[in-house]
Amino acid sequence: QSFKGKLAAGFTVSSLPAGDKQSTLISIFTFCMQHGMLWVGNPILPEQHQGVAYTQAANRLGSWSGLMAQAEHASNADGFDEGDIKTAQKFGENFALTLNAYQGT
Repeated sequence: QSFKGKLAAGFTVSSLPAGDKQSTLISIFTFCMQHGMLWVGNPILPEQHQGVAYTQAANRLGSWSGLMAQAEHASNADGFDEGDIKTAQKFGENFALTLNAYQGT
C-alpha cells in the first residue's frame, strides 16, 4: 500500500449525459480505497439551479463523487461545454486547496 494516506480524486467523460460515468467513478474509488487512499469528492453545487444556462453551468451533470463531463460523439478535444470546463477548473482548485490543507496538518 505505497499510496496509503495519499489524496485521490477521479474524473470521467462520455458522449452521453449518463454514459455509465457513475460506474466508472465507483470503480476508481474502490481501487483507491483498496490502496488506503483518501478520496476527495466534488463539492460544486449545480449552477443550473441558480439560473445559469445548462451548458454553461458548473456541475451540470450533478456528480458528487468526482468530476463528470460530456463531450459529443466524435467531437474535438476542445469540444466540451463551457460548464464542464468550469467544473474541471473548480474541481482542480478544490483538490489543490484540500491538498494544501492536508499537507498543513
